[in-house]
Amino acid sequence: ATANSEGQASHFFEISGRAHLVINSRPYKEGDVVQTLVQGETVYLRVKEISKRSVTLSLNDAEMTLKF
Repeated sequence: ATANSEGQASHFFEISGRAHLVINSRPYKEGDVVQTLVQGETVYLRVKEISKRSVTLSLNDAEMTLKF
């Protein structure tokens, strides 16, 4: 699943019952911030929710849910 124009979400896994998602070869859990580039600008996306089938990312008041 494409996380954004620059990053790739590759797989979901759990550690101690907490969902994690690998984006750009790094594991992230709910509440973590993903640094990425959008049109050459650095943007910080918050991982709001991870499920086995989707991830919800937020930027300020906007949210986007991406399905795998």
